[in-house]
Amino acid sequence: MARSIAVIGAGIAGASVAHALAQRGHAVTIFEAADAPAQGASGNHVGVFRPLPSLDDSRLSRLLRAGFLRGHQLFATLPEARLGWTGALHIARDPKHEATQQRIAAGQPADFCRFVTREAASELAGWPVEFGGWWFPQAGWINPPSLVHALLAGLDVRYDQRIDRLADIDAEDIVLANGYEAPALVPDFKLPIRAGRGLVSHVPESTTPPFHIVATRLGYVTPAVDGIRCAGATSQLDDLDAAPRRGDHIENLQRLDLLLPGFGKALDPATLNGRVSFRPMSPDRLPIVGPLSASEGLWISGGFGARGLVFASICAELLACQISGEPLPLEADLVAAVSPGRFKTQARV
Repeated sequence: MARSIAVIGAGIAGASVAHALAQRGHAVTIFEAADAPAQGASGNHVGVFRPLPSLDDSRLSRLLRAGFLRGHQLFATLPEARLGWTGALHIARDPKHEATQQRIAAGQPADFCRFVTREAASELAGWPVEFGGWWFPQAGWINPPSLVHALLAGLDVRYDQRIDRLADIDAEDIVLANGYEAPALVPDFKLPIRAGRGLVSHVPESTTPPFHIVATRLGYVTPAVDGIRCAGATSQLDDLDAAPRRGDHIENLQRLDLLLPGFGKALDPATLNGRVSFRPMSPDRLPIVGPLSASEGLWISGGFGARGLVFASICAELLACQISGEPLPLEADLVAAVSPGRFKTQARV
């Protein structure tokens, strides 16, 4: 049965949830405090879209795999979203990690993840690298604002609408998808979402050699989109300073040099532009998705941290199924692992 549902937040979390609910016939209204969508962490110029397998196939790895596969399926229906499946190279940290990557890749389908030697990795990158690593042929980059716009197309989005009290909203259900600001709206639930400040450095394409894939190690670098590569990113908890800092750029360039030695040697951190945003961080690196109080029609999709692009679509699908009373798209242990109720359980232990 169709319900009236208010979604608070028009970033990647809110847009994904709103799209999934609208696809099921619900009457969805999105309330956004800013004057346009994707003004928070979802406003970065380019984001990385790739999974992260593990030796024990952890809950995080399984959820990222589900999000990666669901995202590919969904994005194919959104031609307005700007993205590129260039492949992504995840270079090992050291010889021990390289050996672990080989063992993990041996159990993965080759079109999902395969291990490549240092020589093969260097050839894929078009630049010498220190170790081999994982190659994700279906991974790549996304321009998050275009994805958010595509998800919100045709929906009722109300901008310049800061919600301070949930009682002001007239809807059968309310979904909190407003990032690190969500806990303030429901203080009784003591949601452990904290702001993670991050700066992404914008590297002019003309200042670096050609590079056409996504590469990650302790940081990441993307292909040039509109003449800009994105390299990053810094991370500081509970730091709400929105101004870029020279030290942030220095840190990002150090990560870039570990990733692609010498690639950014011509870059001067004092001349770089960049963008600061505040990611909603959860204490266990898993998102927080599900009912806060189903009987009161109160739900949440958040806590995505730095993996919002991969988490968003599968978390939206999960929440839309929960609200609609449909079979869930994830195994029961993963549903429990992302449930907001898990923190109450931990508090009692």
